[in-house]
Amino acid sequence: TPTANLYFKDGEILHAVYGDLIGSQAVVAILNLTQGQYEFKNDVFTDVRTVSEPTMGILLEACRQIDEAHHYDTDD
Repeated sequence: TPTANLYFKDGEILHAVYGDLIGSQAVVAILNLTQGQYEFKNDVFTDVRTVSEPTMGILLEACRQIDEAHHYDTDD
């Protein structure tokens, strides 16, 4: 499993990397993971900004995708 990195400032996601994915695509992929190990670090900064969308919008998109996947899984 690839390593995922999320960088926050003032509660907003500024930069995200997961495998070959960057930005909001990486955030959505990370939020779709069903297992993993997590480590939270304070005072880690980056000048890179790959996420321009508001965090709430990305969270809603991830929830929509999860809901759709669950809906299709239960339609059998």
